[in-house]
Amino acid sequence: LRELSPHRDRFAGKRVLDLGSGAGALTMEIGRAAALVLGIEPSATAVRWSRAAARAQGVSRARFEQAAVGNAS
Repeated sequence: LRELSPHRDRFAGKRVLDLGSGAGALTMEIGRAAALVLGIEPSATAVRWSRAAARAQGVSRARFEQAAVGNAS
């Protein structure tokens, strides 16, 4: 995340998809700059944690959904 912080402006105004978002730390960091970032995570527990963390940190442009992330081919 430290490496991302100086480059956050690259996401300004963009819509970003984060596949395998885990606990959502990267998703929320991007969400501080992006127009919208959607974190997709197969773990229902991680999605609940991510949503709660985003609310607590006031990151309203980060959304989290549970879905399988697999091979698209």
